[in-house]
Amino acid sequence: VDIADGYAEREVMMLNAIDQAEEFIYLPGFVVTRAIAAALVAKKEQAEAAGKKIDIRVMADSGIYPDGGTPNSWGMDFLDDAGVDTRWAKLTRS
Repeated sequence: VDIADGYAEREVMMLNAIDQAEEFIYLPGFVVTRAIAAALVAKKEQAEAAGKKIDIRVMADSGIYPDGGTPNSWGMDFLDDAGVDTRWAKLTRS
């Protein structure tokens, strides 16, 4: 995936890449947004409905906010609940 200039542009590029994937999606995500998580789950469900398998793996940054928590908690929990293979980066602020 090419790196775009702004946040919105990067998210659109990621969504397009997810939509075009056919065999696998390996995502090292600094921030797993709700839109990205939803697109990954939709892609998995679409493949399953078509009788195909798509290998989706996500590794997210485990960096925390100054007041605790991480911006990736919601997305990673959503992906876990949908059966997507997720991992947390072992280094904080990776």
